[in-house]
Amino acid sequence: MDSNQFTPESNQSNDQSMDSDVAPHPWDEPLSDPEAQTDEPFPETLQPHEGNSQSTFLLLVVVGMGLGLVFLTGGFYVFTRPCVFGSCSSLNEAQLLSKKSADTLKKPKSGKDILEAQKELKTAIEALKAIPFWSMKHDTAQELLHAYQVRGKDLDQLVTAMQMAARAGHKGKNPPHKASKWIAIQKLWREAIARLE
Repeated sequence: MDSNQFTPESNQSNDQSMDSDVAPHPWDEPLSDPEAQTDEPFPETLQPHEGNSQSTFLLLVVVGMGLGLVFLTGGFYVFTRPCVFGSCSSLNEAQLLSKKSADTLKKPKSGKDILEAQKELKTAIEALKAIPFWSMKHDTAQELLHAYQVRGKDLDQLVTAMQMAARAGHKGKNPPHKASKWIAIQKLWREAIARLE
């Protein structure tokens, strides 16, 4: 027989010598647990119960209803803000109030007129602030808001000066006063004038 010729017996002896050098793999060994070798089907606990599917379905229904309620409420909020659809009454109202305030300030008859003009301008500013960023009129509202806020600061200075002047006038009633009181009155008048400059 030729030594180069392959024989199954010689190959098996080589495999056995190699197997004796290497430890067998755990999967190659037979199971030692007698219960594991039974031909019974898997226990019922691994199969889905009707109760589990019902509770899962109920959970999905509750979550779906919750999400639907959130979207419905959010949509209601978004679409009920001023100036989202149609004409923008808040913008028109703010412009009218601002014009009325400016007209009142041109020829005020008393300090009450100035306070009324300030109140109207503040109402106009609040109406413009209520216009949401998703409105098509938002950019216009922001431009007007900026202009009205600048006018509002000037008007606040005027009202503060009027209040200081009123306090100074009240303190100066019924003279004669001590020099220290006249100095305090003078200080109030100067502060009032400084606010107007």
